[in-house]
Amino acid sequence: MPRQQRSRGQEVTLRLLTQSALGAVQRLAGSFFKVRDFTWNDVGDLKEDGFLGEVADDIDYQNHGFAGSFSFDKTDSSSLIYVRQLVLSDRASTKPPDLTIISTTVFRGFGIPDEVVTFTNGIMMMASENVAGRKDFINNAYEWKAKHLL
Repeated sequence: MPRQQRSRGQEVTLRLLTQSALGAVQRLAGSFFKVRDFTWNDVGDLKEDGFLGEVADDIDYQNHGFAGSFSFDKTDSSSLIYVRQLVLSDRASTKPPDLTIISTTVFRGFGIPDEVVTFTNGIMMMASENVAGRKDFINNAYEWKAKHLL
C-alpha cells in the first residue's frame, strides 16, 4: 500500500451519545469532542469442544461484547458532569445512561468509502484524571464497554 494512503488519527472522528432512562438523547460535547486516542477490541473466547471418537476438535467463537478506552485533554467540566450523572444514578439505584459511540474513519484513497463503526448499549467510566505539572495539559482517561457493534 502506498505510504500516502495509510490512515492517520486526524481522519477519525468520534461522537459520544448518552440516552437516559427517560429516553432523552444527549451528545457529549466539550472536552469529549477532541479525543486524543481511541482504542477498541473484541471481547470473546475461543472454545474447543472435543468428543471421544472424533478426529478433530470443534472450535467455537463466543462474543461477549466490545471494550476500549480513550483519553482527551480537559477543556471544560463536561467529564465531571458525566461522572456525576453516573454517581447519582448509582445512588438512586437507577439504570445509568446508555452510551453509543460512533467512530467514523475517512480514508485517503480515491473511491474508498468511509468506515462508520457504532457501538451501542454501552457504559463508560472515568479511569483517571492526570495533572502532570503546572504547564502540562490536564488529561482525562475513560474506559468503556458495549454489547453491540453496528
